[in-house]
Amino acid sequence: MAFSANTKSDPMQKLLFNVLGAFAEFERDMIVNRTTEGKIRAQQAEKKLGRKEQPDQQIQKALRLMNKREDNNLSVPDIVKATGVPKATLYKKLKELKKGTSS
Repeated sequence: MAFSANTKSDPMQKLLFNVLGAFAEFERDMIVNRTTEGKIRAQQAEKKLGRKEQPDQQIQKALRLMNKREDNNLSVPDIVKATGVPKATLYKKLKELKKGTSS
């Protein structure tokens, strides 16, 4: 039997479609469970998850360049390209510095 979407509602095709959908949903749930188990095991083994942090030297260099933007005429993308520090990290560190000085 051929499975096609452009025919009239055939009970056998409807059954096949629902069974295949159920298997796909089951497999997705199994992937989520395995991923969650892996994360828990990694945390218990005290492994660090996610990307490696940028070297502190590079972050400090980027922060210095950001603070002297009026003098050096560098845009944020220029600073990101020159230092390799992602824009999100740069803004996060700037925000942390502002919180530290305003408290």
